[in-house]
Amino acid sequence: SSYPDFCSPTAVGNAIYDLGFTVINHANKNVGDKGSKGAQDTINYWEKKDGATLVGLYQSSNMIETVPIRVVNGIRFSFLGITENVNKDLPSDSLPYVISLNEDGKTTAEIYNRIKSLIKKAESMSDVVVVSVHFDSNEKSEPTSTQQDIVNYLASFGADVIIGSGTNSVQPIEFREKAD
Repeated sequence: SSYPDFCSPTAVGNAIYDLGFTVINHANKNVGDKGSKGAQDTINYWEKKDGATLVGLYQSSNMIETVPIRVVNGIRFSFLGITENVNKDLPSDSLPYVISLNEDGKTTAEIYNRIKSLIKKAESMSDVVVVSVHFDSNEKSEPTSTQQDIVNYLASFGADVIIGSGTNSVQPIEFREKAD
């Protein structure tokens, strides 16, 4: 479906999976567009895909603490997914759950502390921490100051690879050196 309630047919998921993408982040601003049922249907869909790892969309807030690990050529990768905002919040007493940087009832410090804790946990379990973050839409060809701030926080917490999505324009890739 299209504006204002986005939803992709399962054929899109099938094509992504068939191309070899097996780590999927569903933390995004449209995750609540079809309500709890739509989000739950998404979880159920990916659970049926052999070898697929879904991040960013969870059955409960406790499941967020389970950091998925994939080993590729002997290198242990961990994956986390977050979103800057959710257009239509999922009811707080419902499932599933997503990490949003603007979660109702939580301070920015509380949200960032949770993300920092998850990244530190992922760091202790893997060689490479990959964080996928869905940014708010914008038409800018360069990252906004908000995007830069979010990336700086994630990098300072220990993220090794940060994949940004959600903008309406292609933005540049940036490589940074870390002490480790």
